[in-house]
Formats: sequence, C-alpha cells, structure tokens
Amino acid sequence: KMRLRQIENLLNRMEAGVPLSAEALRELMEKGLEIEAQMLAGGEESGFQGLYVTDLKDARKAAGQVHEGEERTKQQLKSEMRSLLDEINEDTGDAVYYYDEWDCRIRDYRVKWCRLQEKGLESGSADFVTQTLESYADLVAEVRKQFQMLKPERLKRIPHLERGEEIDLDAAIEAMVDRRAGQPPSEKIYIEKNRKERDFSTLFLLDMSASTDERVNKKERATASQPSGGKKVIDIEKEALVVMAEALEEIGDEYALFGFSGYGRRQVDFYTIKDFHEGYGEEARGRFEKIQPQRSTRMGPVIRHAVEKLAGRESKIKNIILISDGYPQDYDYGEDRSGKEYALKDTMMALKEAARKKIHTFCITVD
Repeated sequence: KMRLRQIENLLNRMEAGVPLSAEALRELMEKGLEIEAQMLAGGEESGFQGLYVTDLKDARKAAGQVHEGEERTKQQLKSEMRSLLDEINEDTGDAVYYYDEWDCRIRDYRVKWCRLQEKGLESGSADFVTQTLESYADLVAEVRKQFQMLKPERLKRIPHLERGEEIDLDAAIEAMVDRRAGQPPSEKIYIEKNRKERDFSTLFLLDMSASTDERVNKKERATASQPSGGKKVIDIEKEALVVMAEALEEIGDEYALFGFSGYGRRQVDFYTIKDFHEGYGEEARGRFEKIQPQRSTRMGPVIRHAVEKLAGRESKIKNIILISDGYPQDYDYGEDRSGKEYALKDTMMALKEAARKKIHTFCITVD
C-alpha cells in the first residue's frame, strides 16, 4: 500500500507539470525521436555542426505523436491506480468520502470533485500532553472558565420540588385529588429549570500542512519561559488543542479532535485523534506525539466532512474550531497554485453551508 501511495504521488506530480525525467526522455528517444547532427561539407563551413530544418519539423511531429500516446497511457494508469487504491482502502477499513467543491469561476459546484479519506493515527507516548498541562496549568483553568460562560439554550426541568419557579400542573392536580380523597397532599408541586445543564458538541480541526513545520518568529515569540522563541507552528497548534481538550474534558462537553492535510483533490486526508464516542484516555493522548506536518491545505472538503460528522449529533449547540497557520492552498486548488481566490471562495462557501445547518464556526490562527 505504501508503494502504491508513492506511485500516486508521482502521478500527481506529473499532473502538476513536473519536467520529464531522464528515463522518460530515454524512452522518447527509443520510440524514434532521434535527431542526428550532420556535418556540413564545404571549405569554410567544415567545422560547423547543426540540425536541418526538415529534421526539426519531423522531430516536432514525432514528439506530438509520442506525447498523445504517453498522455493516454498516463490517464489509463491513473484510472487503474485509483480503482486499486479504493479496493485496498475498503479492505483496510479506511473510509472514503466524496464532496462537492464550489467553483467561483462558473459559480456552481463541481459534483463529487474531492475524495476525502479518514485515517487513524498510531498512539505513542502521552508525554507531550503531560508536559503541556504542566506548563499551562493556569491557562487550562482560564479556558475552562471561558467555555463555562457559553450559556446553553436547553434547560433541564426538575419536577417535584417544594419550591420552584413554576407550578407543576400534573402534581398540583394530584395534590387536589388526594385532598378530596382525605389523603395528605404532597407539597412538592413546583418545577425548577436547571440552567446549568450543557448541550454542546465541539469538533476541532487541526491544520497539519507542511507550512506548520516552520518555526515562529523568534523576536515576537521570545519570552522569559521561552527565551529562544524557537517552537514550531505545529507544536503551538498541538499545545492549543491539548489545553482546550483538557478544559472540555473537565466540563463534560462532547468533543472530537481531528487533523487534516493531503495532496490534490483526490487525496484529502482526515486524521482521527479523538472521535466523539472515544474517551480521552492514554491511547488518545498518545496520538499527539504522532501529529506531524504533512502536505497541503484543502479546507473546503475538510469543513464539509466535519459538518457531516456534527450533523449526526443530537446536541443543541454545535461548534467547529479550526486551528491553522495560513490560507487554504493545494496544487490544484484553482488554476494557479499561488492564487488564493478559488480556495478562499470554496472555503467561504463551506462555512456558509455550516451556518445553514446552524453550526457555529471559529478559526484560531497561529503566527
């Protein structure tokens, strides 16, 4: 499977316009594209070497034929590779999903344009989590306090109380019947609305793109506790995730932790750190050690997948918190890799789709 992944990456590089390798050029020569330099006869031109114009014309025609055949072979190989990879993914249990992508140029969706694959992270040592909690104990308490200030919309009704905000009509009727029957009536005929019940689901998305391997600005980040200011962006992201997860864990809110990266529209990777149904035990904490920078940042399908995961939760209030260090970017996320408009518009549309489903979205940027 790892070998197939390497081949797929090479195919993606060819798609992006990477120059032909020496092997490919050699194959081209073997197919008939040979150009022989000819020595011109004559006195004063005896030392000149060059190509006849007719040779160049024949070479261009031959090159065109070879290119067409090579393109057909490449597309056939890619199709076979995709099919084989999908079969392997089914065998290994990796879930694969397809999502639309918003194209601002045609002002419409490209249907099932992106292929997203869920991947698990291996569990290592939980030392990273332990060290982070020791370093940021005060911050954990402050973040916990901030989360507690988010007031829930659902109120829990507590019946059968001697004092309360409202009268429980059913209990009052029962008390009247007991009195008419000569029985001592119950005084617990009140209801109180408990405003402390929480009904939240929060999904964290961690940017694992290659840019997170860079170190933050040393001048701006240098402090007494961190005099060198030499932390990597990915380390700060992981610390932020640990702090917020620890705060939510003690509050008791439902939450999940995921990372994302990938390369191209057919290889969007969605890494599971902790799912909703999973406890925050040693195994989940150990996965933080395995969080490493990967490839590109295609945010649209990742947000849409997070929305689908939250849509199945029964919570009243649903949140997506994205932790990233920059713009959405991928080699085929628009016509030009350096351009931002296509990627930003698709990401913006994915956020609007989340809002239509009453999911709140937040972004925390690093450096």
